[in-house]
Amino acid sequence: MDIKILPHDEATERVVINTLTQEPYNWYEVNQLIHEDCFYNPLYRRIFNIIRECHEKGNSYDQASIFEELKKPAKAWI
Repeated sequence: MDIKILPHDEATERVVINTLTQEPYNWYEVNQLIHEDCFYNPLYRRIFNIIRECHEKGNSYDQASIFEELKKPAKAWI
């Protein structure tokens, strides 16, 4: 059985996450175009979900608060 890896670009994923952490006001535009399944790298997917949850709850975030969330066990996405 051949396993095919879908095209991905970790540098682009990193740019998206960096933009969202440095300029949170971009969330509303990014959220219309990108969803968690767009991220190949599990770490970037998890960070994206942390940012999404913050916006859904109306909470602000920064790199330090994201790092604190990353220390917690990941939620099971069932």
